[in-house]
Amino acid sequence: MALRRSRAGLWDQARRRVERLELPEPFDAEAFIGALARERGRSIDLLPVAGLPDLPCGLVVTIRDSDWIVYRADTTRLHREHILLHEGAHILCGHSERGGDDTSMIAAARTLMPHLSAELVRGVLGRTAYRP
Repeated sequence: MALRRSRAGLWDQARRRVERLELPEPFDAEAFIGALARERGRSIDLLPVAGLPDLPCGLVVTIRDSDWIVYRADTTRLHREHILLHEGAHILCGHSERGGDDTSMIAAARTLMPHLSAELVRGVLGRTAYRP
């Protein structure tokens, strides 16, 4: 019974988060990310990266004044939209605020963005590093 209430609570929480957003019509992933940024009062920059096939398709990097969605530039339009929405959902749910210390994700971020300091790289959202 507790699990059922917990799931219901999570669905309610997710529904409330999404209802705050002004969804674009017709729906567009980039416009959705823009609406999410406006609702949060914090920019979300998109960074397409090509030529790194061994790294994740997308990830969120959180720095002091903004968030970055890094995604593979060499993919289909539909996959790109999927990546943007997936990473946007991490931002919407606050996963990017918790950070992580998964070493493979930190290495990936350093490879993708060598100009960022180690402190900023630690803000990268790892697929297995965020906490519920």
